[in-house]
Amino acid sequence: MPRTRFDIIKPQKKSIWKLPAVVNMAAGPAAAGYFLFSAAFVSLFEPLDAAMIKRLFSIAPMVMLIGLWSIMLELGKPRNMRHTLSNLKSSWMSREVLAAALFLGLCPAVIFSVAPSGWLLCAAAISALAFILSQGMLMQRCLAVTTWNRPLVVLFFFSSAMASGFALFQLVLHLSGPRVPSVFFGIGVGCVLLNAAVWVKLARSPLEAIHERFRPSIGLTVSVGFGHLVPILVIVSGRLLRLQGFSVEVNLLMVTGTVGILAGTVLQKYILILDGSVVNGVTLPVDIETVSNRLTSDNRRK
Repeated sequence: MPRTRFDIIKPQKKSIWKLPAVVNMAAGPAAAGYFLFSAAFVSLFEPLDAAMIKRLFSIAPMVMLIGLWSIMLELGKPRNMRHTLSNLKSSWMSREVLAAALFLGLCPAVIFSVAPSGWLLCAAAISALAFILSQGMLMQRCLAVTTWNRPLVVLFFFSSAMASGFALFQLVLHLSGPRVPSVFFGIGVGCVLLNAAVWVKLARSPLEAIHERFRPSIGLTVSVGFGHLVPILVIVSGRLLRLQGFSVEVNLLMVTGTVGILAGTVLQKYILILDGSVVNGVTLPVDIETVSNRLTSDNRRK
């Protein structure tokens, strides 16, 4: 029998979180991705002196603390933060806070080690990966929000974390002196391009619940074009100019490109969390033939 769906409450765009959530979900993954690049750099390439290691690894906990402080504002009162650890068995928010606590607890040991051991770096890296996964699953498991309730959201969080982490890593190393190895640079550029591709796929996926496509055309164009593709061209150009002996031009290009990527990933989170949250409506299946027969019967009685 032919059936249709009757909307009692239509799906609608509604911001269930506010700006502090955007800051948390932009700063936290960026810090985690930055740490992963830094740990791999220290482990695989030339050894650095203790002062450089401190500077390199001090950035990640500071950036993550900015995100956690912002989410405290979302909770209303900072002392309410303790309640987020009360449901580790089923709450991805509780797991996110636990992963962040483990990461922040391991970072001082890494920072103040003359030569961080592989086990210590590995443990901190695992906690950073767990934090990224927790944030992605936290959004993906929001069943009421159609635009978040897709497996692609988790991949988006990983790619966004690695893209923003690479941009921050590139910026810090460029300003500190050491050159980013070609392998790392290639991997970082790949992460940025992957994030752009996943974001386009996520933003343009069909949403059956509202019978339309979520297409933030202006925000999508700006975040991908000026937040990913153009900055990649800028930093690649800067790297090529550096080989030719330029300095002032390279500094300007590198800083501009990396800041552009960071701004692009922040804009992504802003669009997804504030502008792209479509709350599910309430629908009822309707049997067309049954309704038609009942209406005909009522008309005959009249």
